[in-house]
Amino acid sequence: MRTEAGLASLRVVTATEQAAVATFDAAADVTVETVPPDGSRPHGKRFGALVHAVLAAVDLDAGPAEVGRVAALEGRLLG
Repeated sequence: MRTEAGLASLRVVTATEQAAVATFDAAADVTVETVPPDGSRPHGKRFGALVHAVLAAVDLDAGPAEVGRVAALEGRLLG
């Protein structure tokens, strides 16, 4: 039992190390889906910047009112 307890059960490597030894199957079937933006919803780089700013600033357990307050503040900061 002691011998087995000393053996590693996982091998941790960085993404760079894994990429160096990874093999890719060029014939793999990959479906690329494209969804056009819906004109009625916000989209684009500026909206993405706003979303990320809100996610960085708001508490993860915040309610809708707090998220709205932070979104309004970040929206003013981003213009």
